[in-house]
Amino acid sequence: MSKPRLILLCDYGLDDAVATVYLLNRKEMFDGIDILAVAGNTPESHCYKNAKILLSNFFEGIDIPESIRLVDTSCIKQECAMLPSVHGNDGMGDLLSLKPCAVTELKYNDWLKDIKAYKGQITLVSLGPCTVTKILLEAITPTTFLIMGGLAKAKPNHEGYEFNHYLDKPAFEYCAGRSDAITATLDTCRHDRFNLAEYPKPETSLINSLINRAIKLAVARHPDNCYIYDYITVHYLTHPKCFDIVKTKAQDVTLNQLELKESSPLEI
Repeated sequence: MSKPRLILLCDYGLDDAVATVYLLNRKEMFDGIDILAVAGNTPESHCYKNAKILLSNFFEGIDIPESIRLVDTSCIKQECAMLPSVHGNDGMGDLLSLKPCAVTELKYNDWLKDIKAYKGQITLVSLGPCTVTKILLEAITPTTFLIMGGLAKAKPNHEGYEFNHYLDKPAFEYCAGRSDAITATLDTCRHDRFNLAEYPKPETSLINSLINRAIKLAVARHPDNCYIYDYITVHYLTHPKCFDIVKTKAQDVTLNQLELKESSPLEI
């Protein structure tokens, strides 16, 4: 069976950074990875810079494969809401600096022409607000569509909504309401087994450094919990049998929500 191409939309955000590194560590699963930097936790231009910084640190000292591409979406108007108490002043916890980096960089419209001509399977993962995701879905049909956002019973985390939902409500409701969308909501992610508040990692890798910064910022706000939502979400790609998919009414949209199986051994 051929490998899918991964299209990853992130608003960089510590949680997006952790999820991206997790997937880059498993890049052999995919026929390449296209990273679309979108606005959300930072403006789109700063998010693009953060994505490049992250890639330069992940591939420090080695060539970045041509199959890993970075896409600039700044031609599309997008909203953002800086949350320094959650993600640090720069969106990624003020943790990393740019290293020498030769990643393939594309403007959105040039990349879109290329991906529309792609004949293989596509896994589309949306971890930020859905403004760009909605536009992209009007042009391509993914084989697998995974989204992070929304809530049914969990306490909201931004203005009475989940953050990604709030920043572009019509786009989120269009995307998450699709029959092919699989959604990790706040309900999915706030499972006791995913709480990292008491489990700092050894500082032996890039992903552990990012996780530890997320934990540090989280416990400063509320000492008893740290859920790295986007990191939890992408575990569906590597451990799909650990989740059930249930039809759920989440505020203004009915969606296919992921729920961790109680019999699952999965921990984050």
